[in-house]
Order: sequence, then C-alpha cells, then structure tokens
Amino acid sequence: MKSVHFKTIDITNFLFVGKTQHIDFSDGITAIFGINHDKSNDTNGVGKSTILSAVCFALYGDPIKNIKREEVVNRIAGGKCEVKLDFDVVENGKTIEYSVSRGVKPSFCKLSRDGEDISLSGMPETTKRIGEVIGTSLVMFKNTCLMSLEDNIPFARQKAAEKD
Repeated sequence: MKSVHFKTIDITNFLFVGKTQHIDFSDGITAIFGINHDKSNDTNGVGKSTILSAVCFALYGDPIKNIKREEVVNRIAGGKCEVKLDFDVVENGKTIEYSVSRGVKPSFCKLSRDGEDISLSGMPETTKRIGEVIGTSLVMFKNTCLMSLEDNIPFARQKAAEKD
C-alpha cells in the first residue's frame, strides 16, 4: 500500500498570499483553521482554502476553484508566483522524498525525487508523472481531500467517467 505524507509547503504571491508563507505539516492529522482579526467570530477570508488550493496547484497545476492559471498570481504583491511542496511517498516500507515546485510568471513545473530532478520535457508530462507518483488524479484528489468545498459534486453522485 502507498501513502503520501505532505511535509512542508512554501507559498509565494499565490491568490491572497503575498510574501512567502512557510507551513510545516506535523505528523498525524493536520487541521487548518483561521481567525479573522478584522471581524470577530468570522473565519471566512483567512486563507484556509488558499492553503488547500496551493497544495492542489503544486501537484496538478490547477487551484481548487475554477479560475484561470494566470489569476492565481497575487495582483497586489506582483512578481513571481511559486508554490513548493515537499512530501514523502511510503510504499512497501520504503520512503522516497519528493519535492514539486510550480509557478506562474514565468510558468514552470519541477519535480525532484531524493534531491534529483526528474522533471519531464513539458509541464503536462511532469504533471502526469506527479499524479503517478502520488497515485491519484486531480478529480480524485479534490474528492478525497477537499470534499467540503461547495463547488465539488459528492463522489457518490458523480458519473463513472468523473470518478477517474
């Protein structure tokens, strides 16, 4: 059996994040919650979905919501948009370290295994390889990790072709 363990993510100029934010995912279950300091008792608009969207963007080149790739760049901060995700894949008792960096302006995608660049000739090919490494498609990732978002259709209600 294969398992994927996210270790860290660095988010720069992505959606509502300006300067680089480093998040260290602890062992076990990670809960993402936030406090809106401008509105008491309100947790909207504090970046919870942005973090999950950054993970999805790093792996698949798409944020969670249906927005264009160029729209992920933080317009206020400007500059290069980049998300770097470090994770381990454990299979048959063996752990392999991976790192994926993806950005816009300029567009790029880089995949490393145990420190060695294993990117392919283009971003679509490298994205496909990332999906093979973690063992899931974009649709399955959204359905298993991000089910609470209002624009996702529950897995049981999807057509067979959508469940790939």
